Amino acid sequence: MYCANVLKERLGDKAKKVPTRKLPDWLVRIVGLFESEVRRQLCELGKVRQQSSVKAEEELEWSYRPIEDATMDTVTSLEAAGALS
Repeated sequence: MYCANVLKERLGDKAKKVPTRKLPDWLVRIVGLFESEVRRQLCELGKVRQQSSVKAEEELEWSYRPIEDATMDTVTSLEAAGALS
């Protein structure tokens, strides 16, 4: 589940402006012709990154938290700091 969907699901009306639609790659490439910030990220389009927490779990005796909980804790922290409008 994407973080935006988690926000919509758990925050309801407070997250009504959070975008959840995905732009197709071809549209992002067109926008990149005009926007330098987007252009810098074009090399990342279509890449799939495989990540694993196995090493951290084994060596640090660490366990991961569900993305939904981590997302909501981040929002709560940002809200408390006044970083959200």
